[in-house]
Amino acid sequence: MPREILVDAKGLACPGPFIEFLKAFKKAQPGDRIIVLSNDPNTEKDIRMWTERAGQKLVRVTVDGDLWTIVVEKV
Repeated sequence: MPREILVDAKGLACPGPFIEFLKAFKKAQPGDRIIVLSNDPNTEKDIRMWTERAGQKLVRVTVDGDLWTIVVEKV
């Protein structure tokens, strides 16, 4: 059964949030969703480029003030 894996990277500067995302991604199974919370806008760019290159699914990106929520599904 697919899981949701939360990566709370608020307060970390680039490349910290991306590194934390990669750690969670490596532990995830296909179908799992990794939800990254970050207040560094570079995180969205890094994850978006990585998902395109790695053939993974960027499900959603939302911004609320300075909080970015990025959801990636492992395929």
